[in-house]
Amino acid sequence: MAPIPVYSSDNFSLFISQKENTTSIKMQLHISILYTSDFPHTLFFLKEKLPGVLNTKCFNERNIPFHHEVTQTEIGHLFEHVLLEYLCREKLSRGNKSIVFNGLTNWNWHQDPKGVFHITIDVGLEDKEIFENALEKSIFLIESLIREGEVQKNNLEETNSLSLPTTS
Repeated sequence: MAPIPVYSSDNFSLFISQKENTTSIKMQLHISILYTSDFPHTLFFLKEKLPGVLNTKCFNERNIPFHHEVTQTEIGHLFEHVLLEYLCREKLSRGNKSIVFNGLTNWNWHQDPKGVFHITIDVGLEDKEIFENALEKSIFLIESLIREGEVQKNNLEETNSLSLPTTS
């Protein structure tokens, strides 16, 4: 029997497994867009909706800060950083002063279908409520980003399909 997603929409599904100290998320995109570079408005959108995510640390091969990486990264990787930012905000709102959450996003599209991401976050069962609140906000933000991207793409296609009048 296949696992049941915790969340599913036309855009993506999330399958979540929580253990004592970690949470594993399998994200399956249902759209053809896999990268933020296909959403040119990503940086502006995040500056407006969740600017703190741009300051999250990103450990990558080229040592690129996340505020640069965000314009050309995988949707699953963006979801990880958004979730980490919301986890920190949730902890801060409860009076915690020093907060660090770590995450890791992996994918292997030779083994899994294209658009599957495996995200591991170091948040466990003791922070279940914090995780659930942060997850809900993360889902909403990523869905909004995708919707805005689709609207902009459609507007651009409509603009490009307009033809200029011809003269005889």
